[in-house]
Amino acid sequence: MKKLALALMCLVSLAFFASCNPEGQPTISNYIEEGYVKDGDVVNIADVVNFGFVMASSPVSNSALASLVVTIDDQGWDTIDLTGKTEYTYTDSFTFEAKELIGEVVISAVVTDAAGQIATSTM
Repeated sequence: MKKLALALMCLVSLAFFASCNPEGQPTISNYIEEGYVKDGDVVNIADVVNFGFVMASSPVSNSALASLVVTIDDQGWDTIDLTGKTEYTYTDSFTFEAKELIGEVVISAVVTDAAGQIATSTM
C-alpha cells in the first residue's frame, strides 16, 4: 500500500512539473548591460537610449525562432527574420528630439518560434 501511495505521489508530481510550460514558448527578456535602459529608467532629451532583448528557443519544443517584432509606443520599429536561429540578442538605440512629447515610452518585443508560440518582453 505504501508503494502505491508513493507511486501516485510521484505521478502527481510529474504531472505538475510537466505542466509548468506545456506550450513550450520561447523565452525573451530585456538586455541587461551597462549603458542599456532598464524598465523604469529616466532619460533626458538628446540622450542616446540604448535598449535590447535576449531570446532563445524553448527547450521543451526545440522549435527554432522565427521572427522578432519590436515596437516603441505601439509604432513598428523593427522586424527581424530569425529563421533557423535558436538564440538571438537584439540591440538598438534612438534619441529623443526636443519637439517630441515628453512622457513615458514603452518599448516592446514579441518573439515567435517556428511552432507559432510567442513570448513578449516590455520595458
